[in-house]
Amino acid sequence: MEKTAHDPSEKDKETLLSFRYLLGEMGIQMLVAIYRGANTKTAIQLLSGVPMSCVIGRLPVLLNLNLVYQTQEEYHVTEKGIQFLKVTDQD
Repeated sequence: MEKTAHDPSEKDKETLLSFRYLLGEMGIQMLVAIYRGANTKTAIQLLSGVPMSCVIGRLPVLLNLNLVYQTQEEYHVTEKGIQFLKVTDQD
C-alpha cells in the first residue's frame, strides 16, 4: 500500500522545502521513520537512529509544522508530511 498526497503548488513546495532547515537531518530521519511505520518514540528512535533526547525534542517541531499528528502515544504522517517527503525526495 503506497501512501500518496496531492502534488503541492510551487509556493507550497517552497514552504515545504524551507522546513528542511527547521527540521535538520535528524528531524527528516524521524519523519521518514514515522512514514515507514515507526509510530512510538522508541520505534522512531530504533528505525531512525536518532538519540531519544533528540526524538523527544523534535517531535513537537514535527507536530507544530503539521507534518505528523499524534493519537494517544502514537505518531502518524499527515498529508503535508507526505508532500514534504515527496518534494525532498525522501519518499
